[in-house]
Amino acid sequence: MDFDFNGMEDLKKRTGRGSGGGKVSLNLPFRIKAINLQNPKEATRGVDTVEGYLIRPAFGKAQNDVVTIRIKDRGEPKDADKKPMEVFDLQVGRKKGAGAKMGEHAAVIAEDAQLQADGTIECNWVKVVEHEFKDTPDAEWLHSGFVSVGYLQPIKNNFIRQDRTVHFNEAAIAITGEGETAIANFRDTLARLLAERTSEAGGRPAAIIRLVNQNNAGKAGSVASTQVWLGWDKDAEAHVAPEVAVDRWMESEEAAKWLNFVANADRIANSNGVLEVWPVWSFTTAKKTAERETRQKEAGKLHLQEQFTAPMIDEAGEPVLNDNGNRRNHYGLIAEGMHQVVTMQGGTDWFANQTWTFDRYPTKLYSVDDLPTPNVSPEVIKIFEANATKRVEEKRLARNVENDGPEQQQQQGQDFGSDDDNNNNQAPDPAGGQFRPR
Repeated sequence: MDFDFNGMEDLKKRTGRGSGGGKVSLNLPFRIKAINLQNPKEATRGVDTVEGYLIRPAFGKAQNDVVTIRIKDRGEPKDADKKPMEVFDLQVGRKKGAGAKMGEHAAVIAEDAQLQADGTIECNWVKVVEHEFKDTPDAEWLHSGFVSVGYLQPIKNNFIRQDRTVHFNEAAIAITGEGETAIANFRDTLARLLAERTSEAGGRPAAIIRLVNQNNAGKAGSVASTQVWLGWDKDAEAHVAPEVAVDRWMESEEAAKWLNFVANADRIANSNGVLEVWPVWSFTTAKKTAERETRQKEAGKLHLQEQFTAPMIDEAGEPVLNDNGNRRNHYGLIAEGMHQVVTMQGGTDWFANQTWTFDRYPTKLYSVDDLPTPNVSPEVIKIFEANATKRVEEKRLARNVENDGPEQQQQQGQDFGSDDDNNNNQAPDPAGGQFRPR
């Protein structure tokens, strides 16, 4: 019997959560294999190279392939105290400023990297994100995959907060079964996803639940999603048990609607629907990073919040308007990228210290509703990707209208932030986006 997808609109929740021409420009993560210096005693700008293992595929190379990278010669820095890192500084045993000493197989981001005619890769800056390879997280860690950067907003006592998330959408689990057995299995699955994972450089756990009616993909109302968080006990100053958080959510009015779909999971699957869940980790932005982003915003410079914002569209790619007719903006969109997360000395919590999008100018910005997963058909993924591309196009058009004069008014909200490179005065275009498990 086919499943009737009517009622999906009851689950619909809208939350407030530029590509340039020329060569492809990436923020490229790699691990150091070898350092090649023209002069072993000092840096030779624009000539020294580093061989590295790619942390993710790029420029036609596969993950773990070896590439040769050099840093562009930008001339002698005007401020001797703010010299950017050179290949010479990446040698084992060296340290830059107050940073840690370099160890074996450090993880590095080559910012604004472009493939050259001779097969080498040239970049403008490098940022060390793991000073040494370790099997388990220790003080600093790089997440690479689908990431997001959310609202940056001051909270009481001048404390600035911004959540950055990593979506493990490639690990999405399709919900199956019928009736109470399906609901019981679903409860156990949610509880597993909400387990704390600070030993794995994890942030606050959450889970995305999503229903996709693939028969109507590309039409408004074809997707519904919600998010379940691991709760916090203020009195105990600790997270509640995952089972407690799930049970509290299952008792809510919203959950009742979802549990009805869970109880009919097999009928949904047999009717070309996808009911699925995937884990998400949320990190608070490190204090200095949040303050730096605020300064970028106040100075009118490009910042990460703006990078992950675009005019809102529905599943059909149509504009979403407020009651006053102004175009809504969608904040906290998702892109392929990287987070560097760190722990404070003596602490256990992980904080997002810096974020990059993989494409220097993201070409796709996803929402939770159209983030691809292995459970969705290739045809539907193409529709999702088309919407993600359209958001970037709409963003460019809106920017052009803003620069050329008012045409269609945008409904603007608060947006802050941007990652600057601590080792230089010229901040590269920042990035942040979506995650894959390391």
